[in-house]
Amino acid sequence: MVAELGKRIVSGEYRPGDALPTEAELATMIGVSRNGVREAIKVLASKGLIVSRTKQGITVRPRADWNMLDPEILRWCVATGQAQAFWQAVYQVRKIVEPGAAALAAAQASAADVARIAAAYAAMAAVTPGTEDATRADLRFHLAILEASNNAFVRSFAVLIETALASTIHAQNARPGAFSRGVPLHGLVLDAIRRRDPEGARRASNDLLDDVYEAVEKAARKGAAVLPASLPARRAAGLRRRSAGSA
Repeated sequence: MVAELGKRIVSGEYRPGDALPTEAELATMIGVSRNGVREAIKVLASKGLIVSRTKQGITVRPRADWNMLDPEILRWCVATGQAQAFWQAVYQVRKIVEPGAAALAAAQASAADVARIAAAYAAMAAVTPGTEDATRADLRFHLAILEASNNAFVRSFAVLIETALASTIHAQNARPGAFSRGVPLHGLVLDAIRRRDPEGARRASNDLLDDVYEAVEKAARKGAAVLPASLPARRAAGLRRRSAGSA
């Protein structure tokens, strides 16, 4: 019930401000009990999707009120054709957070923190591109850096965006050659953190995310675009040359 109704809201079948059917109507439509409907309404309300008021019924809340870092809402966005806006928004957030986290990791990560990042990188270098193991290793690398920032707020953010990171990394790795090209760029981030070079780590993380942007955009060309306009040509070419030289 939660997933069915959540997808209908996220997809736009029920728009912000719309009144949903009554509990009795929802029970009949989806084939659940009235108690099941009530429990589902509570869950969806906790996610910021709806509000239920006595004598006013159930109403879809404005999109700005939705908890967009909720793992289920993120999955529903992808499952209901919201990929373009989803990946664009996630890319923007990653560009805000991850380079800063890499700089913090370079400045204050413990030896154990750096070892976890290095282990994730070693796993990336050893796996077969395009596999679930590759996606998991890539995800471990990024989350290890966020953890190594040793900032409580950034650490909490890492947990919340795990679903978003997994989705974008999976899309990137679906592009033939993208994973192999990206591995040395990950290595440059690790090297800067090891050298305790915050600004170098920030630059390397920015370059890596720009390469991710380009790879996901290319992966979408056979279908609907999932990202806006690609990187400037000179910037993209520079990333390719740097990656080839590092390899």
